[in-house]
Amino acid sequence: MENFQQPASQIKRVLLPGIILQSVLIGGGYATGREIVEYGGKFGASGWISGLAIFFGFSLISILSMEACRQWQVYDYKSLLRKMIGKGWIAYEITYLLLAILIIAVMAAAAGEILNNTLGFNQWVGVMLIVVLVGLLNYKGDKVITKLETIGTIALFSAYIIFSIAVFSTRGSAITDMFTNWDSSYLPDAPHFGLLFWTGILYVGYNLAV
Repeated sequence: MENFQQPASQIKRVLLPGIILQSVLIGGGYATGREIVEYGGKFGASGWISGLAIFFGFSLISILSMEACRQWQVYDYKSLLRKMIGKGWIAYEITYLLLAILIIAVMAAAAGEILNNTLGFNQWVGVMLIVVLVGLLNYKGDKVITKLETIGTIALFSAYIIFSIAVFSTRGSAITDMFTNWDSSYLPDAPHFGLLFWTGILYVGYNLAV
């Protein structure tokens, strides 16, 4: 039995950090599509360069953060903060608390808007749903959150796959034309590599608190 559990445990150790990271990263701005447009989509066919910069930026920061934990032998959030910024961790905690309130507000507003547009629910239904859910999950603790984030990740990527199939089946020719003509007409001037790369790095910096 142990031989079967060991590979499963190793897979969990590899996948779980990524699952947790993307669960925290995908908030209201991403869910509504605003961040996708602002940091990649608006560049048209060239937007993939920003996406690549985002991928490498998040990968590097994640690796450095985990290596710092390993080197300092600290495995909880508060101890890591104290090691990184000393007494400044208190000011950071206050700022992060305000940021968390802002993020919850954005996610609640986004949920209300999405439920209103798709299912016709009153906008406050989605808002209250998110607020109650966040409170309940924090009350239940880490183990429940970890399990739900794993299930949520599976549901999220399933939705992305379905959405991608739907888009490519209905707009496939338009997508092909955009890359054939290398269309970036959404902007008045064609984006250059420096702007594309910097936009990706900017997005990583904007999410550094995560």
